[in-house]
Parts: sequence; structure tokens; C-alpha cells
Amino acid sequence: MSRRTVASGAVWAVPTIAVGAAAPAVAASACPTIPTFGAANGWSLSTTGAGVPGSGSARFSGGSFVCDTDAAALSTYTATASRGLPVLAGVQYTFLLSFTALVTNPRPMTLRLSIGGTALSPTPLVDTGALSPNGGSSTNHTGTRTASWVAPTDGTVTLALTVSISSTLLTTAGDDITVTSLSVACG
Repeated sequence: MSRRTVASGAVWAVPTIAVGAAAPAVAASACPTIPTFGAANGWSLSTTGAGVPGSGSARFSGGSFVCDTDAAALSTYTATASRGLPVLAGVQYTFLLSFTALVTNPRPMTLRLSIGGTALSPTPLVDTGALSPNGGSSTNHTGTRTASWVAPTDGTVTLALTVSISSTLLTTAGDDITVTSLSVACG
């Protein structure tokens, strides 16, 4: 074997090794996709508290997470949609949530976004008591909210949206929230 043959083989070997080493880093930087809401897409739904019979329900409908239940007198009703989300340490995940809320009933409803049981904001992302109708509607407010989080370790975390509504003895009629989409960008 001549030196030219050895040198030619070495030149071809270096790019092959470099490409092989770079591929895992590119794959690891991929941002997860959050599927539309629904049990078939890996979302689960849980509720606590009692709702007023016939006032609505918490459910997945048409790819959205809907809660239009009124809490029973002197109680709090919560509905949580959750699923696993793969994350990488040190990556910032910015969530974009789109919603429509009925905002004209006497009892406000709130929505929080959490990772692993910890809310991403000290205040609710959506508080219907602080909103007014918009977009030409006399009863609804449509909007978006963002929240960011940096993963401390690699793994799968629980991503959850929790809607909550409380009632008084005399007033159970409450606002409603529909989360129409949730997406994530990574940086």
C-alpha cells in the first residue's frame, strides 16, 4: 500500500467521524411537539370537587381542553389535563397557550400551567375575573399566554394544565375556559 492510498483513506475517514459525532447533538436539540388535546394523543384528564349537575363538564373536544363546569355551593372544582413531555437539561422551553374564555358570569375561573407539579407562574396564566370581552364578542375573551421553564435534568416531566373555579353559598354560576392549543418552542 502506498502513502498516497493511506493518505486518501485518512481524508475520507475524518469527515465520516465528524458527521457521526455531530448527529447525536443535532438529534438531542430537537424540540418536542405537543399533540392536540385528547386521550388518543396521550393526554389524561382528572377532576376534583363537585360540579353543579347539568352545568357542563371537563372534557377533550375537537382537539381542545374544555372546562365549563360550575362548582357546587361552597366548593372548588378543578380539572387537570396532563401528559408526559421529554426534556433535555439546560434547554429553555417556552409554552404558548391559546384560549377562549366566557368572562361575564359572577364566579371567575383560573388556569395554571405546571411542570412536575410546580406552576410556571406565581399567578394564574388565565384569570377570567381580570378579563373583559374582546374581538366583537359580548361574552368571550380570546387570547394567548406564554410561560417559560428551563429543564434541570434530562428525562420526561409531567406537563399539566389545571382549571379551577370556586363558588359561594349564593353564587355558583361561573366562567368557562377552553384551551384551543398548546405549543412549545425551545431555545
